[in-house]
Amino acid sequence: MTVTGVNDDLDDGDVAYTIVTAATSTDTIYNGITVADVAVTNTDNDAAGRHGDADLRPDDDGSLGGRRPSRWC
Repeated sequence: MTVTGVNDDLDDGDVAYTIVTAATSTDTIYNGITVADVAVTNTDNDAAGRHGDADLRPDDDGSLGGRRPSRWC
């Protein structure tokens, strides 16, 4: 099994998850065997701070509150 995180630009910290496992098979040898759950951590690679000319994260109402970038990248 491969688990791959999707990169974003948010500094949201590392997030721990547990992959809950179960064995289901038509082969009676494997059906229902105990399989250990897997603990994983999605490691954040972003740093806090501003990117670009202005803070363009939406306000609670979804608007930009009149903020505009001074230039587009």
